[in-house]
Amino acid sequence: EALRLAAEHHEPLSNAYALTGLGLAYTQVSFWNLDQPSKPFYDNSYKPELHWYDRAFVGAAADPWQASLRVGVQHESNGQDGDDSRSLNNAYAQSTLTWRIDDRRVLRLTPRVWDYLGDLEDNPRLNETRGHWSCQVAYGWRDDLMASVELRPGAGGRYPLFTAEVTYPLHRITGGNVPIFLMAQAVTGYGETLRAYDAYDSAVRIGIALVR
Repeated sequence: EALRLAAEHHEPLSNAYALTGLGLAYTQVSFWNLDQPSKPFYDNSYKPELHWYDRAFVGAAADPWQASLRVGVQHESNGQDGDDSRSLNNAYAQSTLTWRIDDRRVLRLTPRVWDYLGDLEDNPRLNETRGHWSCQVAYGWRDDLMASVELRPGAGGRYPLFTAEVTYPLHRITGGNVPIFLMAQAVTGYGETLRAYDAYDSAVRIGIALVR
């Protein structure tokens, strides 16, 4: 069993017109072996990045349809040494298309494409198992239940990674206004961790999500 923890922080570099949308972000994903005697972390992915982001690339905030665009360069490494060391760099483009069905319900489509920069000597088959694109579809209520599915097919569809997730605002159970979510997640496929990027694995997880 593993616990997946993920967090992201975005900070604009400047409010100047020429730099509007330029920012830094940091994402960390940690896999925690709770069933082991000393509860060690199996692997971590540290992902700092520089990107440009336009929240309303197509459509205004009040429109029923809106699309955002995000392009950037990201480094990913697991902080290990020796045979377990993994690192890579990639350039990506991601768009999120949002359809506001009514005042509460939304449907989101998030395609993402990327390419690897430099060599992959730490991960010689990673471009096969992770491929070059993914797509997520999410549907639900802004302040209620939301479900999403994501597919990353890998090269030629031979190494797919499929993720299904359901989130629910915790404050609807406990009260208060802290924006965190109960999460149930099922994952099956290849390449979820850097350390075992070419191995097949499946997991079911229940936990807390900071974003959705």
